Amino acid sequence: MNVYVESNFLLELALEQEDREHCSVILEHARTGRVRLLVPAYALLEPYETLTRRVREWERLGREVQAEFGQLRRNAQLAADVDALKELTVRAVKLARDSHEAARSLLLSAATVLPISAETLQKAEALRVSLGMELPDAVMLASVLLDLDRAGGDSLFVNKNTKDFADPSVQTELRQRRCRYIGSFGAAVAAIRAAAARDAGT
Repeated sequence: MNVYVESNFLLELALEQEDREHCSVILEHARTGRVRLLVPAYALLEPYETLTRRVREWERLGREVQAEFGQLRRNAQLAADVDALKELTVRAVKLARDSHEAARSLLLSAATVLPISAETLQKAEALRVSLGMELPDAVMLASVLLDLDRAGGDSLFVNKNTKDFADPSVQTELRQRRCRYIGSFGAAVAAIRAAAARDAGT
């Protein structure tokens, strides 16, 4: 089975969000060869922008803590608490960067990266016009559709962005290529396990 994931898969792993465990299970299935995990190249770039934005916010918070709580630090009983809050922002920045690097390495070790080619961009532009998608989403979908045209076989496209990808027109494009859209990583794990059970029973 082909399993296509995109930006939010990497963000779940990097930021240790609520679906991290489900994403780890999918990664394990890919590492053991039970599924073929695929990720559009753009999906490896987009999380970096999100992470960079959060890091800047945390760094700004650290500076504001130092500036605004400067008077509080003059109180011996509160100084340690102010310093601890500042240290928390420093740790958050380091943890986010380290986790992103580790998650990206894990994904690259288990997944096939779908390149952004001229064909991908042309397909994305056509999807942007025909489906009214934002260009980043159109690039993701174009990468998946082009690979489905080549790969064949039963597939899943797992993406939490149900606002754009659960659109009936998008689902039609996927179904025509024997690909099922799933809007949650937990449901994807259940679908992978169900497919494995069916295969074992045949």
